Amino acid sequence: GYSAYAGMWYMNETLLPVTTGNKWVNVTVSETITREIYVTVTEYTGVVQEAPDDFATDSNTAAGNTAVTLSVVNDGSIVVAVGTQGGENSWANTTNLTNVQDQILTSSGGALGHYQNASSGDIVVGWNNLATREGMVGAVWSSVNIGQLDQEIQWTEPIEYLQGAELAILSGAHTGNEDLTVQFWNTSSSLWVNLGNLTANSWNNYTIGSYLTGSDFTIRFKGTNETADVIQDIWQIDASFIRLLGSGDSVDYVDNNTSDVDSSEDKGTHSSFASQQTGPNSVYDVLTESWKFNTTLIDAESFEGTWPPTGWNATGRWNAETDQAYDPIYSADFDGGFQQSGTLDTPSFNCSDASAIYVSFWFRDDDYDDNDFLLQYWDGTQWDTIQDMNGYTEDTWHHWEQNVTDSQYFIDDFQVRFNADVLWFGEAIWVDVVTIKKEVTNCELDLEVQWTNVDYHLPYEELCIYTGTTGTEDINIEVWNTTSSSWDSLLSDLTASIWNNVSITGWLTSDTFTIRYLDETQTGDSSQDSWQIDVALIHVWSNETAQYSLDFEYQWTGLDHLEQNEQLCIYGGTVSSEDILVDVWYNSTWNNVLSDLTSGWNNVSVTQYLDSPTLTIRFRGGSEASDALRDTWPIDISLIHVWGPEYTAEVEFLGSSNLYEWTQIEWTVDSAWTNESVRVELQLYNHSGTAYPTIGDGYMNYTVGSAGVDEAKNQVITDNPANFRNGTGWWTAKLTGKMYTQFDLKLDYLAFNTTYYDEYTAQTEFVFTDVTDNLSPNLNFTVVSHNSVDGATVTLQVWNYTTSSFPSNGQGYLSYVSTGANNTRWVNVTSNAQSCLSGSYARIRVTSVYSTTDSFQQFTNFVRILQEESILVNDYALRVVNNGTALYTVRLVRISDSNIDRIINCTIYFRSGETQLQVIDGTFTLTTGTWANLPATSSLDILIDASTIHLQYASVIETELEVLRNGTSTYTKYPIQFTIT
Repeated sequence: GYSAYAGMWYMNETLLPVTTGNKWVNVTVSETITREIYVTVTEYTGVVQEAPDDFATDSNTAAGNTAVTLSVVNDGSIVVAVGTQGGENSWANTTNLTNVQDQILTSSGGALGHYQNASSGDIVVGWNNLATREGMVGAVWSSVNIGQLDQEIQWTEPIEYLQGAELAILSGAHTGNEDLTVQFWNTSSSLWVNLGNLTANSWNNYTIGSYLTGSDFTIRFKGTNETADVIQDIWQIDASFIRLLGSGDSVDYVDNNTSDVDSSEDKGTHSSFASQQTGPNSVYDVLTESWKFNTTLIDAESFEGTWPPTGWNATGRWNAETDQAYDPIYSADFDGGFQQSGTLDTPSFNCSDASAIYVSFWFRDDDYDDNDFLLQYWDGTQWDTIQDMNGYTEDTWHHWEQNVTDSQYFIDDFQVRFNADVLWFGEAIWVDVVTIKKEVTNCELDLEVQWTNVDYHLPYEELCIYTGTTGTEDINIEVWNTTSSSWDSLLSDLTASIWNNVSITGWLTSDTFTIRYLDETQTGDSSQDSWQIDVALIHVWSNETAQYSLDFEYQWTGLDHLEQNEQLCIYGGTVSSEDILVDVWYNSTWNNVLSDLTSGWNNVSVTQYLDSPTLTIRFRGGSEASDALRDTWPIDISLIHVWGPEYTAEVEFLGSSNLYEWTQIEWTVDSAWTNESVRVELQLYNHSGTAYPTIGDGYMNYTVGSAGVDEAKNQVITDNPANFRNGTGWWTAKLTGKMYTQFDLKLDYLAFNTTYYDEYTAQTEFVFTDVTDNLSPNLNFTVVSHNSVDGATVTLQVWNYTTSSFPSNGQGYLSYVSTGANNTRWVNVTSNAQSCLSGSYARIRVTSVYSTTDSFQQFTNFVRILQEESILVNDYALRVVNNGTALYTVRLVRISDSNIDRIINCTIYFRSGETQLQVIDGTFTLTTGTWANLPATSSLDILIDASTIHLQYASVIETELEVLRNGTSTYTKYPIQFTIT
């Protein structure tokens, strides 16, 4: 009988052809073929490049179904199956398969099918209802998204002639586990060359001096896992640049003389510009001034714009029309009529410097007669007729031009006139494309030359020009400033037969650099000069010495520094050829302890330097001058090892103090030790940190200098001194001595002195923000306050906005000694009260001062301001009238009073300003008034300003008005009673 065979072969990407396109697959059979062979091929991308995750086979000897069960590991997997049958049944009936290829042959058939994007778990695949002798193979592969990175960056022609160079790359964070390598393109071998892998969050520096050749320099960032990479990595690159090292220089000869950066034409000539591009070799480019030049005054005016053109003047029937035009659409047209006349004048031009004037235009004649159309020039005083324009062929455009050399027209207001004089019906004139130029005799030089590929990154940059003979006129060298788009002066003249060098740093900011040769005299120069230029070049260089250096400091704190043996121990890896020095900081200077490191442990004694809990070392390169090579030294570990036999003396002291508010502590220890070189620590217990300090406040250490000699150590603590006492005022100090031989401690004394406050001040300022009357003549402030202690001196002060200060006496000031609770005091401002107000604001300050070692509290229970209303014109208490013809003087005198203790402020005065009586805080401060004049047939108003504490009863002031007649010594007294409610 016959048998059927189903097989599956797979090839990974590494076995496939490198090139694309159609390929043959050859199958070799080792035995004689007696029946059909069916071969089919399919290709899958995005699958892992390894053996399948699972595979299985199935076969039947009778017609039926064939299937396998496969275990899918990852979502998105691809399932592939191949089958064969000994009959000719259809392959269409499948289980979880899509047929890719299937075939029915003479007496057998074959098929290949797949299931894409399978989910994890078991899956059954196969074919159903096949004929005799069925067989199949199934397999499953995981899919993969291959993560790849290949990014190039390039520097265009970096400088290659310095001592060295390095590529510097600053990297940021790295997400993932894959390394990122940096490679450069070797232009000689046309291959990528590895520089190294990047370290995250760090500078990565690579020496590349030998790789720079003057051409472009290219690097690429490339992932190190480019196959079967299912994890996406991200690398952050902050900066990439080439660092140039050391000294070197370059010269760059001038490139061209065709630039035109200022959009103005050159003036003058080169004899051989190429001579400036080599040398110096005594072969010169001779720069010669131009002799004459033309200035265009009117450039082919064809009257296409506004009429008349700017600066022109037209009279009569002159107009712009399109019926005839030489170029392009319009011309100036004059149409005749009944004796029509008119002029068309050009603008006036300054031709005082001209040696010739060129006039050109096109015109057309239609039937005009002699003297109908005149060309005229202005000579400064009159219009001169240059030509009668009649006699030309009519109805045809004619070109007219003239080179004017008559000096009478070399004036500062030269004009041309087209004069139409008495034209009749049917006559017409057309003028078009008018051009006027002046020729000026002037020797001038203005020649640009340019460099187009200059190195501009070095610290020193000079323009260098070597000359031959030079003209008598100075020649300026100017540089084009690309920032301001203007010329800047570099050299005011060139010295003959020598190098003329000038710094161009500040102007050489790109690879393009432009200068111009400019003669000193730009106008009115009738003498032609020339200058020989041998060579023009730019010299750039660096004098820096290539120098790699190392200077790293490391520090230990909290060390045990009282041992007999103390070593610095450093374990090094494979070291560079350059030495690495290790220094120790001691007595404000660096002390070398190791002149180099070797691979392995490097141990050295630091006993003479370790006399405190802090030790600082530094690593330093052994070749710090002219070091153009970068060296590295791997350090595995650095540690301090201390040991030895040791004796210790330690004693603790307790003392009591006070709980005042300390400003500082001064603690002193006077002791002697029986051996020299005892290492001593003095410590004051910090109750806030709950430990003895090992540095700073509360810590002193020293090494005994002489045995048996008293040494006093002292420290002042001003920062949080209360940290060194407990809640009841007790303090604790500890003395420790250590040495490797036996010794004794002899303590003379230990002192703990405190400084504290003996006076406290409590101060509060109150601000009123709603004062409504800024013209109040009097202010009264009431303050009710007390302190937690009796005997404090209290000061009340009202802010003076005029002097910007609180008073220390007088108006707005009160001082008293506070006892008991709720002391009520008043502060009155009766003079210039407006100075204590600013808009709606007023301020009063309450200050309590008490001599004590304990703090106290100030309590303010009530603050009030009372304002007396502004004076009104008719607001008076009494008016005194003199109806006679004699002059009198009057005043008020207090006789008696009652209940005035309720008065805060009372001022009685004449409207003319003389104050008569005054009561402040219940006491008379003025009892006899100032004399005031009462002229004949006049009156005098008595006014009262008053404020009181309460309204319970009235205050009464008995007075007399004394009236004295002028020229007499006898006066009359009138009793007056003032009642203040």
